[in-house]
Formats: sequence, C-alpha cells, structure tokens
Amino acid sequence: SISNTSGAVDPHAETNTESIRILSKAVDFIKLIYDEGDYGFSHYNLAELYYWLSGRYSYEKDYENCAKNLELCLYHAKAYDELPKTTIHSSYLVKNFKFETSKVYSGFECNDVKRELYHIQRDELYNNVRSEQWFKDIIEKYTPFAKDTK
Repeated sequence: SISNTSGAVDPHAETNTESIRILSKAVDFIKLIYDEGDYGFSHYNLAELYYWLSGRYSYEKDYENCAKNLELCLYHAKAYDELPKTTIHSSYLVKNFKFETSKVYSGFECNDVKRELYHIQRDELYNNVRSEQWFKDIIEKYTPFAKDTK
C-alpha cells in the first residue's frame, strides 16, 4: 500500500501507479462536472489533487509530469484565492448553483497558495527535485501570491 508523508495509507491504491490513476480519475470527474471550467470551490479540490499527483510523479522520477502537476496545483490554489464572493455556475450539471466564499471555513489563516507552498517545500516527496531549476522557478513564480491572510 502507498503511504503519504503523514503516514496515512491510501486504502484504494496498491501501487504508486495505481494511486496516480485514481487521482487522475478524480481530476477527470471534477472536469466532467464543471465542463465550462467554472470550478468555484473545486479549485481547492483540484489544487489538492494536483499536489498529490505531482508528488506521486516525483516519486516515480517522472519529472515532466511532476512539474506539470505542480504548476497546476499552484494555478488552482491561486484561482481559489481569487474567487469572487459569489460564483454562479454555468456548467450543465451544476447550472445556476451559487457558491459563496463567505460560507466556507478553511481552517487556516493564510491563503491557499501559501498553504500549498508550505507543504510543497516540506514534503519529502519533493526532496529529489528541490535543486532542479524548474522546481525553483515554479516556487518563485507563485511566491508573490502567498499571503498570510485570505
């Protein structure tokens, strides 16, 4: 079974490759629901999924996919941080559903970019890529968007 850095075991995956497949299916599912790209709160979910995908690809030493998913993680974290107070969805399956940021409590004081960067810079899954220029470039690109408050 696959353990994450906190020691928790993914009960659905027997291998890292299987974990990648499960996480990718979750991304596809969100994209299916929000076929117009109006993700709203799901920007947060996508940031998390891409974070885990990036780490799994790092573990596999597939650095091209690691970088791609790391970039997507931080892109969606930034998009989540920049959501308007109200989002009215246009995607077919959630058409006219209203998402209000004021009705969500995240449990952390900083914005999502800062939270993701904190974990990325400490997660042992990224130990083998921290010195890579592409890794430093991605971190540097999103650091200006990390804020102590939402």
